[in-house]
Amino acid sequence: QEVEQAVSSSSVSSKAPKRTGDGEALYGNFHNYYSFNAVEERIGPLVECGFFSSLLAGRSPSSSPLLLLDVGCNEGNISVALDSQLAEHQRRLLSVDIDGELIERARQNYGESHVHIEFYKDNVMNSQHIQPFLDRNEKQRFDVIFAFSVTMWIHIHNGDQGLTDFLANLCRLCDHLIIEPQTSRSYKTLKERWNRAKQPLPSAFGTLTMRQNVEDHIHRII
Repeated sequence: QEVEQAVSSSSVSSKAPKRTGDGEALYGNFHNYYSFNAVEERIGPLVECGFFSSLLAGRSPSSSPLLLLDVGCNEGNISVALDSQLAEHQRRLLSVDIDGELIERARQNYGESHVHIEFYKDNVMNSQHIQPFLDRNEKQRFDVIFAFSVTMWIHIHNGDQGLTDFLANLCRLCDHLIIEPQTSRSYKTLKERWNRAKQPLPSAFGTLTMRQNVEDHIHRII
């Protein structure tokens, strides 16, 4: 198994937009997210380091489909960029997000033009779609799982053990894992922003012991 951390850590901007009408995006499910986080900043490093070339080495367009999972896909922009990178090869991509409205936007925007992507509302801590997707494709594992800027949200809602279980489960389910973890600074920024907004922190937040140098903790887990 090859587990990779091929993109730089992300941070939570103090100017990140709020969800319209219901306060903060409690699970990182920002609407219009890609207006302040460019897709190219996530995909570019993967192209530059040769990840896609390495992934496709020795494969032909007639090879069995690559299976990919995009965790926390938001409105689907990164999923579409990933799909486009593999356009000359057979592939099937499962893209999930906890926010049903974002998933509906993804389906409306890309459902017809990117038929290799399946978008579903799903909570990856108790997924209803990951195993059925693997079963439909007669596979036990994904070739690649992508998790861009989701680790902090998993962590603050599920605690240290929840983050550990999440990462261990992803490793079990794939040959290549691409993680973009939020930095320790992101936790501080998030706490300050929620305090200003009088948004209560999740109960697990106060129990966290891995907030300092969280990237190192994640690296040790995977």
